[in-house]
Amino acid sequence: MKSEDIAKLAGVSRSTVSRVINNYPNIPEKTKQKVQAVIDKYGYTPNSIARTLAGKKNNIIGLFIFDKFYNKNIDPNNPMYSIHDSPYLSELISYVTDAAENNDFNILISVINSQSKKNKFDKLIKSDIISGAIIVGGETDKEILGKIISSKIKTVFIDEYLDGEYDNIIHIYSENYEGAYTATQELIKAGHKKIAHITGNLKKFDARERLRAFKDCLIDNGIKLNKNYIIEGDFSLKSGYNAAKELYEKNKNNMPTAIFIANDLMAVKAIEYFKEKNFNIPQDISIIGFDNHSFAEILLGGLSTISRPIGELAIKAVNSLITFIYLDDKSKIKQEKIKSNYINRKTIKPPK
Repeated sequence: MKSEDIAKLAGVSRSTVSRVINNYPNIPEKTKQKVQAVIDKYGYTPNSIARTLAGKKNNIIGLFIFDKFYNKNIDPNNPMYSIHDSPYLSELISYVTDAAENNDFNILISVINSQSKKNKFDKLIKSDIISGAIIVGGETDKEILGKIISSKIKTVFIDEYLDGEYDNIIHIYSENYEGAYTATQELIKAGHKKIAHITGNLKKFDARERLRAFKDCLIDNGIKLNKNYIIEGDFSLKSGYNAAKELYEKNKNNMPTAIFIANDLMAVKAIEYFKEKNFNIPQDISIIGFDNHSFAEILLGGLSTISRPIGELAIKAVNSLITFIYLDDKSKIKQEKIKSNYINRKTIKPPK
């Protein structure tokens, strides 16, 4: 994000943004507050700070993607599969790269998909090559966490929350629980009681939070949980199809009337399977997804889903990390959730 972006969002001139950042006198308090609110929301770091930092340290951030370790449908012979198969990762990488470049930083991207890559990761975070790290993807095991802590490298985890406090680690994550609760609640509001959930990879924080919210929402609404209605996927296209098949085979005589699917990508293939079995969506089965990727708008005339603002998530992560590196003070950085929103489209109807 650049100063002109801040100016546009705040409805002021670029020079006004500069004057606020540099604490010029005689600026109306209302204007200051308006500009500062936008700066705080997006964690904006002025380029001048980044340039100062670049003179002291390498202006390189490592973006490490661990997703492949935990996705059972990944082809081991295709190390970049997890990026190409995942709209979430593709969008996130693009936004992270842009946000870093706007702050005069470069991004070093590494997909950690083998023990040798883990070893290289260990050497890299202990070197002077990178000034900070962003961790994305599957559950971070104790070995990886131990390496990050011992290296003392300043690190941001995106959509993965770790128990405990660590001086060199901050977290930026989506409203996974809140979004999933809303998704389930919308199905209940439409009149559904026989509601299933196709989860993401339950080794991941976001998938666990969405499952927890699903269960809590059913309990809060007095709906008995049917264990046969919970099927584990792993966020991939293939798992959406397989999970839908498993759900059908387990419940042929007692099919759910609605399904909350933990991401839009799995919803694509789940819908394909149900259409093969001659189910009409949403007349026979209502479906809601999560993420609000661009293709969700055209799927079945519009997939009802939960919007996860991936751009805001990425920008906040990059800007928070740069601020953390520069200030060397974690207390100055807000660890926060990025708000999710319900997108009402065409795939939810009352049950027959």
